[in-house]
Amino acid sequence: MSLKEKIDVRQLEPGHVFLASFLAGLNQIGMLNQASVNIAARRAGAYMAKYARAVNSDDALHDTPEENPTTALNRLDEMLGLATDMKVSTDGNVTTCKITSSTCKFCPKGVGEAELEGTICPYPGLFEEYLKEFLPEGETLKLVVTNRKSLVKQDQSCIIEFKSD
Repeated sequence: MSLKEKIDVRQLEPGHVFLASFLAGLNQIGMLNQASVNIAARRAGAYMAKYARAVNSDDALHDTPEENPTTALNRLDEMLGLATDMKVSTDGNVTTCKITSSTCKFCPKGVGEAELEGTICPYPGLFEEYLKEFLPEGETLKLVVTNRKSLVKQDQSCIIEFKSD
């Protein structure tokens, strides 16, 4: 698929292409793997939560930081334009984010054309820290890791899960 086709299908903006290709470039020269992306993405997640509070000072987000995980991730998607098909749901203490792979806007493989076997997805770490910033005091949240992977590929989707206490 050509870049023009990707831009049209995924509804990409310059920032999406920049970050996805930047991550792919760092991976290409051996400076990036999923573990290092998770560390950097967690930091970005915490800063995005601070940003959300700063720009929404008149909003309920500022007055009641204890948003439920589904609302918080949908708000993050609205701010960043993460994917055109992202579904978030919470069932009990498990929050699941399912993204149709071909609609992800920051994918280092799908958008940035990274050549790698695994993933270098920034979403698991980004989502985890972002969500933690909106938890009620004393509550915890943990990224679900399956077979040492924080993102599970299933059919044509990427699935990220969180468990809260």
